[in-house]
Amino acid sequence: LCYYRYLIFVSFLSFLLFYLQFNKRSNEILFREPKKNFPKCKFANKLISGDCCTTSNNVYCMPKFSIIGAMKCGTGVLMKWLKSHPHLIAGVGEKLINLKSVRINEIHFFDSSPSNETHCSNFFQMKYLKHFKSYPISTLRTHINSPYRHTFDKSPDYMRSGSKIWKINCTVPNIKFIIILRDPVERVVSEFNHHCRHGRYFQSHTKDISAIYERIISTNPSLKPKEFSSITRLHSPCSAKDLHSYLFPQKHQNSYHAISNNSFNDSFHANILQRREIVNGLYDDQIEEIFRIVSPERVLILLQEDMRVSLTNTLWRVETFLNIPHFHYNIKDESHRWNILDVLHLSKARGIHMDQVLPETKRLLHAIYSPHMHRLRTLLAGSSNRQHRDLLHETAARWLRTD
Repeated sequence: LCYYRYLIFVSFLSFLLFYLQFNKRSNEILFREPKKNFPKCKFANKLISGDCCTTSNNVYCMPKFSIIGAMKCGTGVLMKWLKSHPHLIAGVGEKLINLKSVRINEIHFFDSSPSNETHCSNFFQMKYLKHFKSYPISTLRTHINSPYRHTFDKSPDYMRSGSKIWKINCTVPNIKFIIILRDPVERVVSEFNHHCRHGRYFQSHTKDISAIYERIISTNPSLKPKEFSSITRLHSPCSAKDLHSYLFPQKHQNSYHAISNNSFNDSFHANILQRREIVNGLYDDQIEEIFRIVSPERVLILLQEDMRVSLTNTLWRVETFLNIPHFHYNIKDESHRWNILDVLHLSKARGIHMDQVLPETKRLLHAIYSPHMHRLRTLLAGSSNRQHRDLLHETAARWLRTD
């Protein structure tokens, strides 16, 4: 009896080892790159959007498109759904956290890039390419020569910088861009909640609130730099009063009173431009700069309000714009899903809801954005892209409401 048990055990162990070895070999066959189909990734090869090349073990493809903004307009949600498309794969960035390299969704490659003159070189193109490893679309062994997935980038900070758009367009010729817009007043509140949640607002002894985006300030008082010894961090959740005090400091009240009379002056604009949260919502200036660099035919503009109504329709428009097959996403009840997202986000951020924003804050923000929204509508109406011309007729009117 012991002999038979031993024989069964040895047979099972042999089968297990054979299965593991076969499975490993199958994976090697499955992801073995067809080197003959793509050129070698050498500095001499100038690639355009969608081109692929091979190294000794991997295939890398230049991004087909980039989601460039605007910040807090739903770029993360769009990226999440596009990553589930079998023909698409997102690029991967790295960030040092506690001296460890952590993989992140946003690459931010062009945030700290060199000057424009050097950024068209093949060296930086290959450096950027390393973030976009690709795999075959099909996962079946019978489809060894299956086409590779299209890669894409997503960094919402790019939209507000014309120099970054120039660098992307220069590094990846023919790349397409996707932009998402939303009500600029709601976007300001959302960004304020975002920065407050990350502890980037500080209040001085004079009750003035300032923001520090780049430098990390320790919460330990003994480790706090001397220059920040006289200020305190605003802890989440911030209040609607904090929002108003930050956007419209007391020392500039005379400039803000000019809004009522529509008598904007240089001093007013200088004060407004000190707040990045407000500047990020000046869509007309940003899109005008983008159209100077990129043909409007290579730019898709979406609205977060449309995504909330029909996410399926928004994804269909993206697929049509990218000329990729339509995919059936697992979206059951879109309106319910967006409401759940709102609740989860509000619970996570514990921030200010639009119903809590002070009426004076809304009035000033609407007065600031009103001329820019009219200018944006005029700008898109003159675009050569028909999709742009029909975009903001009804939505801009809703954005300009003052209730």
